[in-house]
Amino acid sequence: MGRKVHTGLPFTGAHALGGCCGISPTRISALAKRALTLFVWRFWVTLPPAKRIRALCMLQNPVHLRLAKLESWQHLTFMACLCERMYPNYVAFCQQTEFADPALYRRILDLIWETLTVKDAKINFDSQLEKLEAAIPDGDAFEVYGVYPAIDACVALSEVLHSQLSGETLEHAIEVSKTSITTVAILEMTHEGREMTDEELRENQAVIDEWDLQWEIFRLLADCEERDLELIKGLRSDLREAGISNIGIKIQQ
Repeated sequence: MGRKVHTGLPFTGAHALGGCCGISPTRISALAKRALTLFVWRFWVTLPPAKRIRALCMLQNPVHLRLAKLESWQHLTFMACLCERMYPNYVAFCQQTEFADPALYRRILDLIWETLTVKDAKINFDSQLEKLEAAIPDGDAFEVYGVYPAIDACVALSEVLHSQLSGETLEHAIEVSKTSITTVAILEMTHEGREMTDEELRENQAVIDEWDLQWEIFRLLADCEERDLELIKGLRSDLREAGISNIGIKIQQ
């Protein structure tokens, strides 16, 4: 057996739906039915489209430039790590609404990890993308805020699948990074009940925590001169065992 690598990633999720303390999915559902859910949902759906787009574009970071220095396997690992962090958001939404079986997301993400650790793994990414697209919720069909982090999780995973179909990993890695940070930023603005400036977002602790974690994953990967299977397995294991999303939702693995 190979050695188990503990990556020491700083798992955080301040100001979140679930909170850093780790509220179970059943309690998340109860929480969402009280004051938070309708307020945050009404704020986001009434935000003018132009402001929604601006919110998605304002979060740039030097890590996006640094990603260009990495190889495809490092991009793929980076994306898989961030999807692992968004997976609990999809699980919580599905458990709250009974929209779909979150095991589908888990299976597809596991296949991505398999391509990183199993030589010549044969996976039909077209088929996986088709399955995922059928499991993406419609934001207009649900009056719960959790639909938006769930959609983001699916968007991120679809970026990973598209990267495997196109062979272009850098641009998709950047998009996954932006998607994850946007999930955090939008929740922060929703809690505030207003649009936040670039400076406010840069100084927001939840946003800072998310960038810190993305940078830590990048550094661990950038230190590798060649594909490091033990590091890949260690990242997967640490993120999965933590079970904490980028907005603090915790699930039991």
